[in-house]
Amino acid sequence: MPHGKYVSLKTKYEGLFKTALISRIAIISPTMGFLCHNLLLSLLFIWIYNSLRFFIKASNKNM
Repeated sequence: MPHGKYVSLKTKYEGLFKTALISRIAIISPTMGFLCHNLLLSLLFIWIYNSLRFFIKASNKNM
């Protein structure tokens, strides 16, 4: 792997990291609400998935 390619990738990723950090600082308060919302959504998704799995198992037993 050429050294120049590595350096350009490194600077590109550093720039991406810095912009992500700045944008993260800018949206830190809405992020908390977003995380709580995501937690509720994921809990709902897990519940739906488990019930679906249970129904599939029950239907397989009946067959």
